[in-house]
Amino acid sequence: MDLSIIIAHYTPTLDHPCLSSVAKTFTELARQCGGLEAEVIVCDDGSPLYRRHSDDNLSFSLPDGRIYYDFVGDEALAIAKERFSIADFPPISHWIYLEKTKPCSSKARLWNLAAEKALSGKLIYFDDDNFLTQPNSLTVFQRLLNQYQVVFGQVIDRKGRPRSFKSQRVQGTTFGVKKTLLQSVGGFGEWTEAVSSGIDSDLWFKLYQKLKNERPFQAAYTDEIQTIDGCSKRWKPFVGSFFRHRAVRQAFQEIHGCTNYRDSHANPSRKKSLWIDNLTRQAR
Repeated sequence: MDLSIIIAHYTPTLDHPCLSSVAKTFTELARQCGGLEAEVIVCDDGSPLYRRHSDDNLSFSLPDGRIYYDFVGDEALAIAKERFSIADFPPISHWIYLEKTKPCSSKARLWNLAAEKALSGKLIYFDDDNFLTQPNSLTVFQRLLNQYQVVFGQVIDRKGRPRSFKSQRVQGTTFGVKKTLLQSVGGFGEWTEAVSSGIDSDLWFKLYQKLKNERPFQAAYTDEIQTIDGCSKRWKPFVGSFFRHRAVRQAFQEIHGCTNYRDSHANPSRKKSLWIDNLTRQAR
């Protein structure tokens, strides 16, 4: 298996405007998966389903007692076809579904489940509304992950502005990582579910701590891979209170010993030049 592509998915309603962006993501993945041995794992964080599935063989318990469903093969494709009216679908191997029985974002937990089920040692992560704009992006991921342990593509916002290498924002979409590296840092921080925030910062901090002394660098940032952020703010109702950053800051300090996760002096993982190769055209 060349690549396992893992997609965070959530639609608040069955007719939400974000579905058009998500359809573009699926369509482009279907086109770019041609010629690759790839699978797509959809991590559905509580979207309403058209039909209920009651097969107990598909249900599994989480440590906190919640139930998630793992629809595979034809069942996974059937859910996708119910939701999206598009001509072609990528090779969906799993549709992992966790019903929202409490108001939170379970992205980290779902992405960890997907990583366990993935058949490839090269994992590619997208938010569902980040659709690829560069041809052959998946083959670029495959090529660069032969050289690097983690690869970040470039996100373009809805106003057409690409995020520069100098930006100190962390990035939780449009990246690829070796499964062995992800496992070695403990996966995605499931503690973030309590505040529905901080998953990207948690991962960057752990990757930086693991890779900061590696020479040559084992992480790369490239604009050969680009996605457009098509439809944000769907998770906003679950992203805690106005004071969520305070809660994340306190938890981050307890877990990682970092006094201010949003400050590049306290959290140097935000300074890409310290541990990430700049492969953008501007740097050539």
